Amino acid sequence: MTRRKEQQAEAIAHVLDDMVRLPGLRLRIGVDPLIGLIPIVGDTLATLLGATILVVARQVNVPWHIIAFMAVNQLKNGLLGAVPFIGDVYSFHFKSNTVNTALLLRTVKSGEEGLCVLTT
Repeated sequence: MTRRKEQQAEAIAHVLDDMVRLPGLRLRIGVDPLIGLIPIVGDTLATLLGATILVVARQVNVPWHIIAFMAVNQLKNGLLGAVPFIGDVYSFHFKSNTVNTALLLRTVKSGEEGLCVLTT
């Protein structure tokens, strides 16, 4: 069960942060900075989609202090995303969804107290 949830978080982060490789460059871009170009609606949607990683973290019993740190990352991405162009550059560079998923995976792997011990 835990591994399936981890894979869900990885898939969400991949789509939002690095789904498409930019031709001729070693850079990848996801949906987050692209839909962020749509004022208000795009940034709201990207933030809500990224917040699903926090829901997954809660489902696998990631400790609250880690989830709070992940929420701050998501909040920064959402608030800065509201600033035209600068927010999209921030989303492209920081990749908060990938960072949050890495935090989730690292926490589960390290077996911090409070984590779900079910792995299937």
